[in-house]
Amino acid sequence: MRSIAETGQTVVLGGSFTSARDAGTTSTIQRPYLLAFDKTTGAIDPSFAPDLNGPVNAIAAGPAGSIYVGGTFTRVQGQEVP
Repeated sequence: MRSIAETGQTVVLGGSFTSARDAGTTSTIQRPYLLAFDKTTGAIDPSFAPDLNGPVNAIAAGPAGSIYVGGTFTRVQGQEVP
């Protein structure tokens, strides 16, 4: 993990990881470079699964529950980023 941000009840983690697991479980799920989980339960948010092609180095919470991420990725959801 390289970066963390909180927005409401959600914690967002970024880094060079490619998988994660819910708190208290042993089953892993694919979550390359970025994931979100509920800070009370530790459950990974299944609806938050961005498709990045490289590590996340920084995360900042934005307005209305949004987040900003920076890193060495060049694509998000299949789209090239500048």
